[in-house]
Amino acid sequence: MVINIFRNIILNNNIENIYIDFFKKDYTKIFLNRIFYLLFCILIIYIIHVIILSPFFPADIAKMTFYLYILFAYMIYIYSRIMFILPGAACGLKKSLKDSYIFTRGSSVKIFLLYILLIGPYVLINFLISNYTNLLSYQEIFIFISILMQLFFTIVSTSLVGYLYKDIEDKNK
Repeated sequence: MVINIFRNIILNNNIENIYIDFFKKDYTKIFLNRIFYLLFCILIIYIIHVIILSPFFPADIAKMTFYLYILFAYMIYIYSRIMFILPGAACGLKKSLKDSYIFTRGSSVKIFLLYILLIGPYVLINFLISNYTNLLSYQEIFIFISILMQLFFTIVSTSLVGYLYKDIEDKNK
C-alpha cells in the first residue's frame, strides 16, 4: 500500500491492485531493503546518542524524563530528515541516509513540524484508547477502532511524505 501511494504521488503511476506482482518488481526489493536499512540505522543512531548522552542524564527519574523527551524530539527530527530514502526507494532509487539528509536541506523545520502535527493526534488517540479500554466492556470495538486509525494514519502520513518528497524534488530541479 505504501509503495503504491508513493508511486502514485511521485510518478503519477496508477494504483495497482495486484499485490503479488509487487514482490516481482525491482522497486519493491529496493524499498524493502531501504526500510530495513532505515530501521537498523535509526536503532544504531538512537543507541549511540543514549550512550554518549547517558553521563549527562540526571539520576532522578523525574528530571530524566524531561531530557528523554528532548532526546525523543531530536530523534524525530533526525528521522524526519532521513526517512526520504523510502519514497525514493518506491520509485526505484537506492538513496543513502546522507542523500536524504542533503535532499531535505532547507525544508527540515517544515518537515519536522508537519510530522509532529501528524503523529501528535495519532499518539494521543491511541494512548487514550489503550488506557480506557480496560474500563469498558466492549474492548473488541476499541481494538477495531485502533486498527482503522492505524490504517488511516498510515495512508495520511505516507501521502504527506510523498507530497513533501515531490515538492522538494520539484524545488531542486
